[in-house]
Amino acid sequence: MSKAPQLKRLSREDFVGLSPDVMAGVDKLIYALNPFLSDVTAGLNRGLSFQENFAAVVKDVEFTVPDDWMPVQLLNGFSQAGSPDFPKVPAIRKADDGMVYVRGLLQRSSTPSGYTDILMMPSSYAPETGLYALARCFDGAGSVVALPGGTLQWRSGSTVSFSLDQVQWMAADRRPPAFPAPFPLILNVDELPAAPSGCVVLRCLDITDKQIQPAPSPGIVWEPSTADSKKVLRLLRVQGLAVGRKYRVTLFVAG
Repeated sequence: MSKAPQLKRLSREDFVGLSPDVMAGVDKLIYALNPFLSDVTAGLNRGLSFQENFAAVVKDVEFTVPDDWMPVQLLNGFSQAGSPDFPKVPAIRKADDGMVYVRGLLQRSSTPSGYTDILMMPSSYAPETGLYALARCFDGAGSVVALPGGTLQWRSGSTVSFSLDQVQWMAADRRPPAFPAPFPLILNVDELPAAPSGCVVLRCLDITDKQIQPAPSPGIVWEPSTADSKKVLRLLRVQGLAVGRKYRVTLFVAG
């Protein structure tokens, strides 16, 4: 972007040949316009600041990105398979786009008959219609069924051990879920003349282990709110940052 041009100041020499009555009016015009032209030129050439020229505040917030995998309670004799090669706790996760993912290596002492519930999920994670998904079993392939009522059921295959790591579906409710603690983060923006109307990321730093380095700007999900009659911004979740890392994010909040 090029620098804003220097606006030309008006002078009486620009209006040669006018009658004295007209020049009297020109003098008043010059008196009013020249300060305005100077102020505009100065402002457009790096003379504006957020704090002095916008109804906005700049806020820093620090947080460690939580793991959004939600552990699940297993039902009907299903349990986590005790292999050191598969240490992850059985869990379910809903991504920002509404896709639901399941993980875990499971087992059961005996093979159940028919459809048997493995776990219950939050209703907002359930698919719109029932669907089958493949599960990798000890001796080949098996299948599970995800139902709109919020259950994941075993259907077929060996229960000596079977993996849910490839099981996924699109939730009927595609809204992103609430982020685990420490979210939501509450920022006091009572300096604004009105409730927050916009929020963008100005800078993001990875400050894990006090080794400060630039990081990609995250996507953010936020909402305006009030707390004790004060104007606040609730930061609900972030997108695009590494789980377990600590960040300092600088936000520009407009009111």
